[in-house]
Amino acid sequence: MRFSLWPRSLAARTAAVVLSGLALVQIAGLTIHTLDRIDIQRIAQVRDLSLRIVPLYRAIASAEPEDRPAVLAALHVLAMITVHLSDTPPVTTMPELSRGQLGMFRVGLYSAGLTDPHVRWSEQLLYRAPHSNQILHAFHLPRGGWLHIDTDPDPIRPWHSPTFLAAFFLMTLTAAGLTIWAVRRLTAPVRVLAAAAEALGRDVHAAPLPEDGPTETATAAVAFNTMAARIRRFVTDRTEMLTAIGHDPRTPITRLKLRAEFIEDDDLRTRMLGDLDEMATMVAPTLAFGRDSRVTEPVSPVDLVELVRTILDEAGDAHPEAADQLSYRGPPHQTIHARPVQQFSLWR
Repeated sequence: MRFSLWPRSLAARTAAVVLSGLALVQIAGLTIHTLDRIDIQRIAQVRDLSLRIVPLYRAIASAEPEDRPAVLAALHVLAMITVHLSDTPPVTTMPELSRGQLGMFRVGLYSAGLTDPHVRWSEQLLYRAPHSNQILHAFHLPRGGWLHIDTDPDPIRPWHSPTFLAAFFLMTLTAAGLTIWAVRRLTAPVRVLAAAAEALGRDVHAAPLPEDGPTETATAAVAFNTMAARIRRFVTDRTEMLTAIGHDPRTPITRLKLRAEFIEDDDLRTRMLGDLDEMATMVAPTLAFGRDSRVTEPVSPVDLVELVRTILDEAGDAHPEAADQLSYRGPPHQTIHARPVQQFSLWR
Protein backbone atom coordinates (compact mmCIF):
# COMPACT_ATOMS: atom_id res chain seq x y z
CA MET A 1 0.00 0.00 0.00
CA ARG A 2 2.85 2.36 0.83
CA PHE A 3 4.53 1.79 -2.53
CA SER A 4 1.32 2.05 -4.55
CA LEU A 5 0.24 5.37 -3.03
CA TRP A 6 3.67 7.02 -2.95
CA PRO A 7 4.23 8.84 -6.29
CA ARG A 8 7.19 7.87 -8.46
CA SER A 9 8.21 11.21 -9.98
CA LEU A 10 10.37 13.71 -8.10
CA ALA A 11 7.95 16.55 -8.79
CA ALA A 12 4.98 14.59 -7.45
CA ARG A 13 6.88 13.51 -4.32
CA THR A 14 8.08 17.05 -3.63
CA ALA A 15 4.59 18.44 -4.17
CA ALA A 16 3.10 15.76 -1.89
CA VAL A 17 5.55 16.57 0.92
CA VAL A 18 5.10 20.35 0.58
CA LEU A 19 1.31 20.07 0.36
CA SER A 20 1.26 17.78 3.40
CA GLY A 21 3.28 20.34 5.33
CA LEU A 22 0.96 23.09 4.11
CA ALA A 23 -2.07 21.07 5.25
CA LEU A 24 -0.55 20.59 8.72
CA VAL A 25 0.21 24.30 8.99
CA GLN A 26 -3.31 25.15 7.86
CA ILE A 27 -4.82 22.75 10.39
CA ALA A 28 -2.67 24.18 13.19
CA GLY A 29 -3.52 27.74 12.19
CA LEU A 30 -7.21 26.85 11.93
CA THR A 31 -7.12 25.28 15.40
CA ILE A 32 -5.46 28.36 16.92
CA HIS A 33 -7.94 30.61 15.14
CA THR A 34 -10.87 28.53 16.42
CA LEU A 35 -9.63 28.60 20.02
CA ASP A 36 -9.11 32.37 19.83
CA ARG A 37 -12.61 32.90 18.42
CA ILE A 38 -14.08 30.72 21.16
CA ASP A 39 -12.34 32.81 23.85
CA ILE A 40 -13.40 36.05 22.21
CA GLN A 41 -16.99 34.89 21.88
CA ARG A 42 -17.06 33.77 25.51
CA ILE A 43 -15.85 37.18 26.63
CA ALA A 44 -18.43 38.83 24.39
CA GLN A 45 -21.10 36.48 25.74
CA VAL A 46 -20.24 37.36 29.33
CA ARG A 47 -20.25 41.05 28.46
CA ASP A 48 -23.66 40.76 26.78
CA LEU A 49 -25.15 38.82 29.70
CA SER A 50 -23.75 41.31 32.17
CA LEU A 51 -25.34 44.21 30.30
CA ARG A 52 -28.68 42.38 30.43
CA ILE A 53 -28.43 41.23 34.04
CA VAL A 54 -27.12 44.42 35.70
CA PRO A 55 -30.29 46.53 35.13
CA LEU A 56 -32.44 43.71 36.49
CA TYR A 57 -30.30 43.18 39.53
CA ARG A 58 -29.98 46.93 40.25
CA ALA A 59 -33.75 47.42 40.09
CA ILE A 60 -34.43 44.49 42.44
CA ALA A 61 -31.57 45.15 44.85
CA SER A 62 -32.40 48.86 45.28
CA ALA A 63 -36.03 48.14 46.20
CA GLU A 64 -37.28 47.27 49.66
CA PRO A 65 -37.67 43.54 50.28
CA GLU A 66 -41.47 43.76 50.44
CA ASP A 67 -41.62 45.73 47.14
CA ARG A 68 -39.34 43.44 45.15
CA PRO A 69 -42.09 41.13 43.74
CA ALA A 70 -43.97 44.13 42.40
CA VAL A 71 -40.84 45.63 40.92
CA LEU A 72 -40.00 42.29 39.28
CA ALA A 73 -43.48 42.04 37.79
CA ALA A 74 -43.15 45.52 36.32
CA LEU A 75 -39.79 44.83 34.69
CA HIS A 76 -39.47 44.00 30.99
CA VAL A 77 -37.59 40.70 30.81
CA LEU A 78 -36.26 39.27 27.54
CA ALA A 79 -37.41 35.87 26.35
CA MET A 80 -33.96 34.39 26.89
CA ILE A 81 -33.95 35.40 30.57
CA THR A 82 -36.04 33.97 33.43
CA VAL A 83 -36.05 35.85 36.77
CA HIS A 84 -37.58 34.88 40.12
CA LEU A 85 -37.08 35.60 43.81
CA SER A 86 -36.60 33.19 46.70
CA ASP A 87 -35.54 33.20 50.29
CA THR A 88 -33.03 30.39 49.87
CA PRO A 89 -30.12 29.72 47.52
CA PRO A 90 -30.89 27.64 44.43
CA VAL A 91 -31.13 23.87 44.63
CA THR A 92 -29.93 22.47 41.29
CA THR A 93 -28.00 19.56 39.80
CA MET A 94 -26.09 21.88 37.50
CA PRO A 95 -22.32 21.96 38.07
CA GLU A 96 -21.01 25.18 39.51
CA LEU A 97 -18.70 27.25 37.33
CA SER A 98 -15.02 27.19 38.01
CA ARG A 99 -13.26 29.99 39.88
CA GLY A 100 -11.86 31.36 36.61
CA GLN A 101 -15.25 31.42 34.89
CA LEU A 102 -16.86 32.97 37.97
CA GLY A 103 -14.19 35.67 38.02
CA MET A 104 -14.82 36.39 34.33
CA PHE A 105 -18.53 36.97 35.05
CA ARG A 106 -17.73 39.22 37.99
CA VAL A 107 -15.42 41.29 35.81
CA GLY A 108 -18.22 41.51 33.27
CA LEU A 109 -20.66 42.72 35.91
CA TYR A 110 -18.23 45.34 37.17
CA SER A 111 -17.52 46.55 33.64
CA ALA A 112 -21.29 46.77 32.99
CA GLY A 113 -21.63 49.42 35.71
CA LEU A 114 -22.55 47.52 38.87
CA THR A 115 -20.33 49.58 41.20
CA ASP A 116 -22.87 50.99 43.69
CA PRO A 117 -21.90 49.67 47.17
CA HIS A 118 -25.54 49.89 48.39
CA VAL A 119 -26.68 47.23 45.91
CA ARG A 120 -23.68 44.91 46.11
CA TRP A 121 -24.45 41.24 46.56
CA SER A 122 -22.96 39.37 49.48
CA GLU A 123 -22.72 36.07 47.60
CA GLN A 124 -22.89 35.04 43.95
CA LEU A 125 -23.42 31.51 42.63
CA LEU A 126 -23.20 30.51 38.95
CA TYR A 127 -24.15 27.16 37.43
CA ARG A 128 -24.02 25.93 33.83
CA ALA A 129 -26.21 23.14 32.48
CA PRO A 130 -24.14 20.27 31.00
CA HIS A 131 -24.24 20.01 27.20
CA SER A 132 -26.15 23.30 27.06
CA ASN A 133 -25.62 27.07 27.11
CA GLN A 134 -28.07 27.62 29.98
CA ILE A 135 -26.53 29.55 32.90
CA LEU A 136 -28.11 30.05 36.32
CA HIS A 137 -27.10 33.22 38.22
CA ALA A 138 -27.92 33.44 41.94
CA PHE A 139 -27.28 36.70 43.84
CA HIS A 140 -27.67 37.11 47.61
CA LEU A 141 -29.51 40.43 47.74
CA PRO A 142 -28.83 43.19 50.27
CA ARG A 143 -31.23 43.04 53.23
CA GLY A 144 -31.85 39.36 52.57
CA GLY A 145 -33.31 37.16 49.87
CA TRP A 146 -31.96 35.63 46.66
CA LEU A 147 -32.39 36.69 43.05
CA HIS A 148 -32.32 33.85 40.52
CA ILE A 149 -31.65 34.77 36.89
CA ASP A 150 -31.73 31.91 34.40
CA THR A 151 -30.21 32.82 31.01
CA ASP A 152 -30.04 30.88 27.77
CA PRO A 153 -27.57 32.76 25.53
CA ASP A 154 -26.80 31.92 21.93
CA PRO A 155 -24.30 29.08 21.48
CA ILE A 156 -20.68 29.83 20.69
CA ARG A 157 -20.09 29.45 16.97
CA PRO A 158 -16.47 29.84 15.95
CA TRP A 159 -17.38 29.15 12.31
CA HIS A 160 -20.34 31.48 12.18
CA SER A 161 -18.85 33.79 9.55
CA PRO A 162 -20.16 34.30 6.02
CA THR A 163 -16.74 34.92 4.51
CA PHE A 164 -14.22 33.09 6.70
CA LEU A 165 -14.56 29.60 5.22
CA ALA A 166 -14.69 30.92 1.66
CA ALA A 167 -11.55 33.00 2.27
CA PHE A 168 -9.85 30.05 3.98
CA PHE A 169 -10.52 27.65 1.10
CA LEU A 170 -9.53 30.27 -1.47
CA MET A 171 -6.25 30.86 0.38
CA THR A 172 -5.64 27.12 0.61
CA LEU A 173 -6.30 26.52 -3.10
CA THR A 174 -4.11 29.48 -4.05
CA ALA A 175 -1.24 28.22 -1.87
CA ALA A 176 -1.61 24.68 -3.27
CA GLY A 177 -1.61 25.98 -6.86
CA LEU A 178 1.48 28.12 -6.26
CA THR A 179 3.19 25.17 -4.57
CA ILE A 180 2.54 22.82 -7.49
CA TRP A 181 3.67 25.49 -9.98
CA ALA A 182 6.87 26.17 -8.02
CA VAL A 183 7.67 22.45 -7.69
CA ARG A 184 7.23 21.90 -11.42
CA ARG A 185 9.46 24.89 -12.16
CA LEU A 186 12.14 23.67 -9.76
CA THR A 187 12.12 20.09 -11.07
CA ALA A 188 12.00 21.07 -14.77
CA PRO A 189 15.85 21.02 -15.07
CA VAL A 190 15.82 17.40 -13.86
CA ARG A 191 13.42 16.44 -16.66
CA VAL A 192 15.54 18.33 -19.19
CA LEU A 193 18.66 16.56 -17.93
CA ALA A 194 16.97 13.15 -18.20
CA ALA A 195 15.82 13.91 -21.77
CA ALA A 196 19.33 15.06 -22.72
CA ALA A 197 20.86 11.89 -21.26
CA GLU A 198 18.42 9.75 -23.27
CA ALA A 199 19.19 11.73 -26.45
CA LEU A 200 22.93 11.31 -25.84
CA GLY A 201 22.41 7.56 -25.56
CA ARG A 202 20.79 7.49 -29.01
CA ASP A 203 23.08 10.01 -30.70
CA VAL A 204 26.49 10.90 -29.35
CA HIS A 205 26.36 14.16 -31.34
CA ALA A 206 23.17 15.40 -29.66
CA ALA A 207 22.83 19.13 -28.94
CA PRO A 208 24.37 20.29 -25.64
CA LEU A 209 22.33 21.52 -22.69
CA PRO A 210 21.88 25.29 -22.20
CA GLU A 211 24.17 26.38 -19.37
CA ASP A 212 21.84 28.92 -17.78
CA GLY A 213 19.35 29.11 -14.92
CA PRO A 214 20.12 28.76 -11.18
CA THR A 215 23.66 28.02 -10.03
CA GLU A 216 22.98 24.34 -9.34
CA THR A 217 21.26 23.84 -12.70
CA ALA A 218 24.01 25.64 -14.62
CA THR A 219 26.68 23.60 -12.80
CA ALA A 220 24.89 20.33 -13.65
CA ALA A 221 24.53 21.41 -17.30
CA VAL A 222 28.25 22.26 -17.53
CA ALA A 223 29.18 18.88 -16.03
CA PHE A 224 26.83 17.07 -18.43
CA ASN A 225 28.17 18.92 -21.48
CA THR A 226 31.74 18.18 -20.38
CA MET A 227 30.89 14.50 -20.00
CA ALA A 228 29.22 14.44 -23.44
CA ALA A 229 32.27 16.10 -25.03
CA ARG A 230 34.57 13.52 -23.46
CA ILE A 231 32.35 10.69 -24.70
CA ARG A 232 32.36 12.13 -28.23
CA ARG A 233 36.15 12.50 -28.12
CA PHE A 234 36.53 8.93 -26.87
CA VAL A 235 34.26 7.57 -29.61
CA THR A 236 36.11 9.59 -32.25
CA ASP A 237 39.53 8.39 -31.03
CA ARG A 238 38.36 4.79 -30.91
CA THR A 239 36.88 5.01 -34.40
CA GLU A 240 40.00 6.54 -35.85
CA MET A 241 42.14 3.89 -34.18
CA LEU A 242 39.97 1.06 -35.51
CA THR A 243 39.99 2.61 -38.98
CA ALA A 244 43.77 2.88 -38.92
CA ILE A 245 44.12 -0.69 -37.68
CA GLY A 246 41.78 -1.93 -40.40
CA HIS A 247 43.34 0.15 -43.16
CA ASP A 248 46.97 -0.72 -42.48
CA PRO A 249 46.71 -4.49 -43.34
CA ARG A 250 45.18 -3.81 -46.77
CA THR A 251 48.48 -2.86 -48.35
CA PRO A 252 50.40 -6.02 -47.26
CA ILE A 253 47.38 -8.16 -48.18
CA THR A 254 47.43 -6.67 -51.67
CA ARG A 255 51.18 -7.28 -51.99
CA LEU A 256 50.77 -10.87 -50.83
CA LYS A 257 48.04 -11.41 -53.44
CA LEU A 258 50.37 -10.13 -56.17
CA ARG A 259 53.17 -12.41 -55.00
CA ALA A 260 50.83 -15.35 -54.69
CA GLU A 261 50.07 -15.09 -58.40
CA PHE A 262 53.65 -16.11 -59.16
CA ILE A 263 53.41 -19.38 -57.24
CA GLU A 264 53.55 -22.21 -59.72
CA ASP A 265 51.79 -24.74 -57.51
CA ASP A 266 48.12 -24.23 -58.37
CA ASP A 267 46.80 -25.86 -55.22
CA LEU A 268 49.07 -23.82 -52.95
CA ARG A 269 48.28 -20.62 -54.86
CA THR A 270 44.54 -21.24 -54.53
CA ARG A 271 44.76 -21.88 -50.80
CA MET A 272 46.93 -18.80 -50.22
CA LEU A 273 44.61 -16.53 -52.22
CA GLY A 274 41.67 -17.92 -50.27
CA ASP A 275 43.39 -17.10 -46.97
CA LEU A 276 44.16 -13.59 -48.19
CA ASP A 277 40.55 -13.09 -49.31
CA GLU A 278 39.43 -14.25 -45.89
CA MET A 279 41.77 -11.73 -44.25
CA ALA A 280 40.44 -8.98 -46.51
CA THR A 281 36.91 -9.97 -45.58
CA MET A 282 37.80 -9.71 -41.89
CA VAL A 283 39.35 -6.25 -42.35
CA ALA A 284 36.46 -4.90 -44.45
CA PRO A 285 33.93 -4.54 -41.52
CA THR A 286 36.49 -2.54 -39.55
CA LEU A 287 36.92 -0.12 -42.44
CA ALA A 288 33.16 0.03 -42.93
CA PHE A 289 32.69 0.86 -39.25
CA GLY A 290 35.17 3.71 -39.43
CA ARG A 291 33.62 5.02 -42.62
CA ASP A 292 30.07 4.80 -41.36
CA SER A 293 30.85 6.50 -38.06
CA ARG A 294 31.74 9.67 -39.96
CA VAL A 295 28.35 9.90 -41.59
CA THR A 296 26.46 12.93 -40.29
CA GLU A 297 22.99 11.62 -41.08
CA PRO A 298 20.76 12.26 -38.01
CA VAL A 299 19.23 9.39 -36.08
CA SER A 300 15.49 9.03 -36.61
CA PRO A 301 12.78 6.40 -36.02
CA VAL A 302 12.81 3.62 -38.64
CA ASP A 303 10.31 0.81 -39.10
CA LEU A 304 12.66 -2.17 -39.32
CA VAL A 305 9.97 -4.51 -40.65
CA GLU A 306 9.13 -2.20 -43.56
CA LEU A 307 12.84 -1.91 -44.38
CA VAL A 308 13.24 -5.70 -44.45
CA ARG A 309 10.18 -6.07 -46.68
CA THR A 310 11.59 -3.48 -49.08
CA ILE A 311 14.86 -5.41 -49.32
CA LEU A 312 12.99 -8.66 -49.92
CA ASP A 313 10.91 -7.04 -52.69
CA GLU A 314 14.03 -5.75 -54.43
CA ALA A 315 15.71 -9.13 -54.11
CA GLY A 316 12.62 -10.79 -55.59
CA ASP A 317 12.63 -8.36 -58.51
CA ALA A 318 16.32 -9.00 -59.13
CA HIS A 319 15.94 -12.81 -58.92
CA PRO A 320 12.41 -13.81 -60.00
CA GLU A 321 13.31 -17.48 -59.94
CA ALA A 322 13.90 -17.30 -56.17
CA ALA A 323 11.07 -14.90 -55.30
CA ASP A 324 8.94 -17.71 -53.84
CA GLN A 325 11.69 -18.53 -51.34
CA LEU A 326 11.87 -14.98 -49.97
CA SER A 327 9.45 -14.36 -47.10
CA TYR A 328 9.26 -12.59 -43.75
CA ARG A 329 7.92 -13.92 -40.46
CA GLY A 330 7.67 -11.74 -37.39
CA PRO A 331 5.84 -8.78 -35.87
CA PRO A 332 4.00 -6.45 -38.27
CA HIS A 333 5.98 -3.42 -37.09
CA GLN A 334 9.21 -2.80 -35.13
CA THR A 335 10.46 0.78 -34.68
CA ILE A 336 14.16 1.43 -34.02
CA HIS A 337 16.30 4.57 -33.92
CA ALA A 338 18.92 4.54 -36.71
CA ARG A 339 20.24 6.37 -39.76
CA PRO A 340 17.82 5.20 -42.49
CA VAL A 341 19.86 6.00 -45.64
CA GLN A 342 23.12 4.64 -44.24
CA GLN A 343 21.60 1.45 -42.87
CA PHE A 344 19.59 0.82 -46.03
CA SER A 345 22.68 1.20 -48.18
CA LEU A 346 24.60 -1.25 -45.99
CA TRP A 347 21.87 -3.88 -46.01
CA ARG A 348 21.53 -3.62 -49.78
